[in-house]
Amino acid sequence: MNVNRITSRLIVSLSLGASALIVVPSHATATISSVPTNPFALSLPQPKAAWVLDRIPCGAKICVRLLTSNNQGSTWATQHLPSALSSWLSNEATTVGSTGDVHMHFSSAQDGWMYGAQRSTSSSASELWVTTTGGVRWSQIASTVRGLRTAILAVGSQGGNVYVVAWRDGQHLGLWRSPLKSNRWQLVATPTLPVAAGGSAMVGSLTFVGSTGWLIIGNDRGVTGAARLASSGDWVAMNAPCATVGNSFAVPVPLFGSTAVALCTIGGFGSNVDAGTPPSLALGTNWLFSSTDGGGSFHPLRVFGRSQQNQVVGASAAYGPYAASLFSTRSVNHATGVILQRSTSLGARWLTVASASSTALTPQFTSQRVAQNFGGVIVQTSPTHTTLWLTHDTGQHWSSTLR
Repeated sequence: MNVNRITSRLIVSLSLGASALIVVPSHATATISSVPTNPFALSLPQPKAAWVLDRIPCGAKICVRLLTSNNQGSTWATQHLPSALSSWLSNEATTVGSTGDVHMHFSSAQDGWMYGAQRSTSSSASELWVTTTGGVRWSQIASTVRGLRTAILAVGSQGGNVYVVAWRDGQHLGLWRSPLKSNRWQLVATPTLPVAAGGSAMVGSLTFVGSTGWLIIGNDRGVTGAARLASSGDWVAMNAPCATVGNSFAVPVPLFGSTAVALCTIGGFGSNVDAGTPPSLALGTNWLFSSTDGGGSFHPLRVFGRSQQNQVVGASAAYGPYAASLFSTRSVNHATGVILQRSTSLGARWLTVASASSTALTPQFTSQRVAQNFGGVIVQTSPTHTTLWLTHDTGQHWSSTLR
């Protein structure tokens, strides 16, 4: 699973308008806690700060706590959540199990968001919460003001603004923007963002690096809409990374400068490629595609294998003595294990830096993030359990917080 891809249920409509917040204060103090034991969401916006949503048993239910660290995971503290937010998170963790529609995004040590659908109820309501105090206090943005009926697809932040990808009407998605620390939403002009005619639920991704950004939407049938944030500040049309080789869903992974990569399954859902595609790009194989113009165009770089368990899960920029790196996962031992690999040569050579195994399912490394030398990754080792692994050398070595 590509960690930049944000999965959610369908959104029926969105109409973001005048400012309105339902303010629900939480306690202003945090308690010292143990390390994360069963995390499902990770945000790491800075080289020292990290936030984790962690599942813990509480009677017949599963409770969710927000853990934060400001010293690269050496110690963790529990931030008290308002009762309404805590209740939603607990209901999703208890009823759904995978909490696949609960997401968290911090843009700084102060500004963060939690969002998702109320899948544990029969309603089609959505949740969007914001903090401007590093998780000490949370406010719920009123769904009646936003006009939402189900989950948001993606949240991202860049240049003093927060962006939301959501449904605009029954056939199209839209992009909305608000200044940080406010609730003044406006619809942003973008190329058409159509909904897929069939297939799985729509998914979306917002990726920002400096003044550059990419918006990708689609589902298992492929990309239905793509846009790039130009230097002018406008969102302009772009060809999806895999558009010429089957249009499989792929999100650009920025590496350094204007270089980005994406993983394409040749042929995509319909096993179709453009005329003139080289025979070496065999149907069903996975290839790394690269861009050197900030995502304006992508070209085949090298083959990456055939298994769908092989995924590019993130990258780290060069920092100090550490080179810029790509990270990928590959299944091993007849899909009962998985390895996390690191490459400093755009995928020409890979070195295994971590591994996990399970008899219950193919393990997964997800939510991989690296900020300067500090990074984290959530490792799923069973249908109900995960662990958090951390690195302090840009991904050369990883260790579980449970050790």
